[in-house]
Amino acid sequence: MNEKSRNQKSLRIAVAQVNAVAGDVAGNLAKARLALDEAHRQGADLLVFAELFLAGFTPGDLVLGESFLGACADAVATLAGCTGQGGPGIVIGFPRPDGAARRNSVAVIDDGLVIAIRDKVDLHHGESGYFSAGAMTGPVGFRGVRLGIVIGQDLSGDLDVCETLAESGADMLVVSTMSAYGGKMLDIRHQQALRRVIETDLPIVYANALGGDGQHVFDGAGFGFNADRTLAFQMTQFDEGLAICDWEDGGEGWICRQSRIEDLPGPDEADYRACLLGLRDHVEKNAVRTLVVELSGTVGSLLSAALAVDAVGAERVRMVTLSDHSAAPDLLETARTNAAAFGCRHHVVPVDTALQGIGASLAGLVPHAGPERPLEAARGAILVALADGLEAMIVGSAGRSDIATGAFGAHAGTCGAFYPIRDFFHTRVCDLLRWRNGHRTPDALGPTGALVSEHALNGILPGEGDIERILEYLIDKNLGAAEIVARGFSADEVARIERLVYRAEGKRRRVFPGVGLMWQNGRSDRRYPLNNRFNTVE
Repeated sequence: MNEKSRNQKSLRIAVAQVNAVAGDVAGNLAKARLALDEAHRQGADLLVFAELFLAGFTPGDLVLGESFLGACADAVATLAGCTGQGGPGIVIGFPRPDGAARRNSVAVIDDGLVIAIRDKVDLHHGESGYFSAGAMTGPVGFRGVRLGIVIGQDLSGDLDVCETLAESGADMLVVSTMSAYGGKMLDIRHQQALRRVIETDLPIVYANALGGDGQHVFDGAGFGFNADRTLAFQMTQFDEGLAICDWEDGGEGWICRQSRIEDLPGPDEADYRACLLGLRDHVEKNAVRTLVVELSGTVGSLLSAALAVDAVGAERVRMVTLSDHSAAPDLLETARTNAAAFGCRHHVVPVDTALQGIGASLAGLVPHAGPERPLEAARGAILVALADGLEAMIVGSAGRSDIATGAFGAHAGTCGAFYPIRDFFHTRVCDLLRWRNGHRTPDALGPTGALVSEHALNGILPGEGDIERILEYLIDKNLGAAEIVARGFSADEVARIERLVYRAEGKRRRVFPGVGLMWQNGRSDRRYPLNNRFNTVE
């Protein structure tokens, strides 16, 4: 590697972990300016933001509009003017037009000017309809340091972007990305970064997005690695903030001399906080005032209720129990007890009159199909009418098993506007409720102490664990029925579950958005053909 000119022997970098809102360019600019002021106050030389920060997370079809791209470009120019009086330079993501193309770009700003633009080179499959790949370029000179700008998948893709930057003389890799939370994603990010450290012998500074946007939840957790593969700094998950790290050049490369390594939450807390952030941002970013949660006696409805109260506070949550003549005697009392523990108003709504009305309206038109169908229709209609009357949003309680097999009402089960637990099996729901009984996150607005009785948490049906394992093999691992049976499951049960999954596709597509945590190959769900006759059972 060629000898590089290093005029500055130290560099204080601030990494911004800020919750941007899709489409709110003015608001995102205001947040960037606040972060810039704080970075200046703390003596930073460089402030790094996440990918597409000025557009918000995630902009989707907004980037197809010329006026939106123009607003983002104006925000970059405004931000450049904020650096003209000294203080930190800026690395910030935004979308931009480039002739007939659109680019996912990063602006490098210093001393009142945009000194460089770098475009994302390695686009993932979901970006191809929005952006065109940029050209491979070299590092950016910034106050005597040569910064290799890496955007999103440029870090983990197959186009050798990082190696090219190293070969072009970069001193340090600066990563601006949007990496969604899910499972072991933080470990995966660390592994991806370490591979590039090993390949390039360069340190890495990694800035990630923060916030919820429909099915995406971005957890932040920015970090850095030294060239010797040691962790240089680690930011928290799910919290806004600014990480300050001091880098020095000792003649053999840049080393982080001073920073903080924050503690990270365990798996239960992390999953709970991801759902909490996803629900809260969906509510607040859409200016929803009131939430409605049906307390139906299931563990899913209890976890959705806990998340709703923690997200917006008990005073903004209405809990509802729908009751008919066949309801279990203790259902209403249990629902009242649960609502009291959450500190929420609770309403019992009878559905018998609605059932009779539906039956009378359909008399002589359709054959009797049992009480379940009109009951579900009545439940769905009442919930929607209540939410409309209150100008509220219904928080759905269907979990992964329910959605995968279609085991939720075609009406009430799909009237929720947001599903915070859609990627959790019932056993996992119980795990998180037990965790919440003993813990309260720093940002939770709900009460302390146990919210749900142990009796309620023992409501998993016999064989539920086997059903969940079959679904995991079928959906996550793409195994056929014979392969699953070979793992010790009943052939009849595997065939039954497989048929349910395939036949439920139409129902699944009527389910509204929710927190997606099961990310595989860039997707958080499965899509089977609506007209599907394939099965692996002979």
